[in-house]
Amino acid sequence: FRAADPHMILRVLCQRHDDRAVAQNTLNDQLLLRWQVQICQHLLNMIGLFAQRPHRQRGMGPGALGNHLDHVADLTAALDQDHVTRLDCIAHAGEITQWKIPRGTQPRQPIDQGLREHACDDTRMTRNRGILAHLFNPWTTRLIVDNQGRRFRNLRVSMTAACNYACTYCVPDGKRLLPARHELSAQQMLYAVDLMIETAGIEKLRITGGEPLVSPKFDSFFPEVMKLPLDDVSITTNGQLIPRKADLLVNAGLKRINISLDTLDPDAFRQIARGGDLKTVLHGIDLMGQAGIRIKVNMVPMRRSNADQVLPLLDYCLERGIELRFIELMNMGHLRQGNQYLLDFYSMDELLQTIGTRYQYAQTDAPFDATAVRYQIPGKGTFGIIANESQPFCATCTRLRLASNGKIYGCLSNSAFRDMKPILEMPRHLAVQSLQRMLLGALGDKQNLSFRGEVTVMKFIGG
Repeated sequence: FRAADPHMILRVLCQRHDDRAVAQNTLNDQLLLRWQVQICQHLLNMIGLFAQRPHRQRGMGPGALGNHLDHVADLTAALDQDHVTRLDCIAHAGEITQWKIPRGTQPRQPIDQGLREHACDDTRMTRNRGILAHLFNPWTTRLIVDNQGRRFRNLRVSMTAACNYACTYCVPDGKRLLPARHELSAQQMLYAVDLMIETAGIEKLRITGGEPLVSPKFDSFFPEVMKLPLDDVSITTNGQLIPRKADLLVNAGLKRINISLDTLDPDAFRQIARGGDLKTVLHGIDLMGQAGIRIKVNMVPMRRSNADQVLPLLDYCLERGIELRFIELMNMGHLRQGNQYLLDFYSMDELLQTIGTRYQYAQTDAPFDATAVRYQIPGKGTFGIIANESQPFCATCTRLRLASNGKIYGCLSNSAFRDMKPILEMPRHLAVQSLQRMLLGALGDKQNLSFRGEVTVMKFIGG
C-alpha cells in the first residue's frame, strides 16, 4: 500500500462500489473502508500537492499551453475533521449507517445500474457503497480498474479502415482496404474521444487507420482533437500523404509522429506495401524533421522479405536522430492461416544478434506501460523492439481502441467489441454512465499475460 502510486490508490479508493466492483478490484470491503479512513485523515495535507499539479482545462490540449489548478482544490472545503470522525466510526462498526452529503457536491450514480439510491441532503446508504465518491465527484468517472491494476490511459482511434497500401502482413490478396460501413463522422469521433476522457481519464491519443491521412474527415478532426485536455496526441501513418498534409499537421501543433517504413530498397518497398512510392515517404520524413516534430519509424522485420534491411534502416534513423521501432510480426488476420507467420517471424533475439554485429547497446528506461523495450547505442541514439511474442506486455497494457465505425476493442488479441454509436445519441450524463459499464467490459477482454493471436485484421481497428 505504501509503495503504490498515490494517484492510483486515491482513484481506486474513491470509487463507488458494489460486490461485483469489489471483486473486479480485488479489494476486501472492510479493508477498503479502513483505507478510506486513512486516506481521509491524510487528505488535507495531500490535497495541497494535488492542487499544485498542472491541469489542462477543456480547450487547452497539447496544441496549446496551460497551467491550471486541479479541480480537486475546489473540494477541500467539503472535508473537515467531522467527516473523518464519522468515517472512522463507520469503519469500526463495519457498516455504513447514515451519511450526510456535504453541501455543494453532486454524487454520481455508481457503475452498477442496479444501485439506484437517489442522493439528497441525508441519504441512508447500505453496506458496500463507496463514501468518498460524494466528496470527490470529478474522480468517480475515472475509476475503471481491473484485478491487475490496469486501466485505460491510452486511446487509439482508427480514422478509417481505408488504406492506400495493401501491405503483405495486413491484407492477404493485395486489395486495398475500403472504408468500413457506417463510419463515424468527425464530430461523432470528437464527441466519443471527449466522453472517454471524462469517463476513463484517457491521457494520450494516437490517431491510426487504415491510413488516417486518406480520410476526408481528418482535416476537420485533427485540429479540434488537439484542443481537448490530453497530455499527448500522435499519429501513425505510412507517410505517403505527409507532403500534402504537412502544413496542417504543423499548424495544429503536432509534436510526435510514427511513420511505418519496412525497407529502404525501392523494389522491396513495392513488394511489401503494394502501393505508394518510397521517395515520397522519405520526403515526408524530412519535412517532419525540419518542422521539429519528433519522429519514430516503425519497421516490421520479416525473414523472407526485409530481414536484410534491419541494419540499413537502423543506420538511416540513427543518422537523423530518429528512434526506430522494430515490431515483431503479429499472428493476426490472414497470418493465422497456413504457415506464413511461422516462415516470416523474426524474433527479438535475432534482431538483437543482428544489431550486435555492428553496434554495442544497452537496455534503457521506458514507461511502465510501454509496449517497446528500448535500447541505447552510446553516442548514436536509441531503438526499440515491440516484442509482443518474445516479451509480452499484456500485463501492463493500458490501451483502448475505437474503430472508425464506433466499435470499442479492449484488446488486440480478442475480437470482442462493443458498439459505442448508441451512446453518442444519449444525453451526456447518461452517456457517461453507459460508457462506464461498456469500458468495464472492454477492460475484462484484455489478456492476462500474453498475446494469443486473433482473426481480427489490424487495419480495421487501428494498430
